[in-house]
Amino acid sequence: MLPFSATPDEMRAVLRGVDAAFHCAGNPANDAPGLAQYGHASAQFARAAAADGVPALIQLSTVAVYGAKPGAIVTSAAPLAATAPYARSRIAAEAEASSGTVESRTRCCVVRIPMVVGPGMAADALRLFFRTLRHGVFFHPGPRRAMLSCIGISRLCRLLTVLADHPPQEAAAVLQFADNVPWLDIARIYGEQAGRPVFRIRIPRALARFGARIALGRDAEEGLSALANTVIYVDDASRLGFDLHDIPTTASDIAALAGEPP
Repeated sequence: MLPFSATPDEMRAVLRGVDAAFHCAGNPANDAPGLAQYGHASAQFARAAAADGVPALIQLSTVAVYGAKPGAIVTSAAPLAATAPYARSRIAAEAEASSGTVESRTRCCVVRIPMVVGPGMAADALRLFFRTLRHGVFFHPGPRRAMLSCIGISRLCRLLTVLADHPPQEAAAVLQFADNVPWLDIARIYGEQAGRPVFRIRIPRALARFGARIALGRDAEEGLSALANTVIYVDDASRLGFDLHDIPTTASDIAALAGEPP
């Protein structure tokens, strides 16, 4: 693991002899200087990988780069229209990674993903959701068709491992790994597992924002947006040429996480 402040020589020393390099760093809570440092480090890392002849560089990014409108169906070829500073920094990092490996033997693949979920990995949306589920209610600030755009950590690791072993043939590629799980399905399955029904209660966004401040100690707008999400992100797992699409992250997987101790 390298800090953003690592020099090109330090990066090359770590990269020497590896078959695939992953750049997974990034913090949505960073301020403007931190986000700029992230882009610079991505460029340095890509150039170091190219200089050392690393066969594959896999740059993790986020589906937030699309700035997708409600109800959209988004493929990895969709235009980028991010408005949030973190998402814009990811667009810059993608460009830096691709340009840093141009005319080298290193194949660069950008992988855009939604929220990563797994044991102990509860983002604001899941924390809000799980707290109310345990009381048999789902306070929902979104429509019935709202879904959780996510990917399970185990599935993501499997896909990235296959990608590292069999990188795309083009010099620079973009893939998207995503599952779209209806919130109502998660609530229903949780209730079945817990042996009691979960009742959906539709609430206005303003009231949900107030409740989030009380429950989490801050305004969890990103979490509330996830609870109201109607964007569908298309999954590119089949493009790897392996039968991996039959192991998506399911409502049962998420419901099982809700049963963990708070």
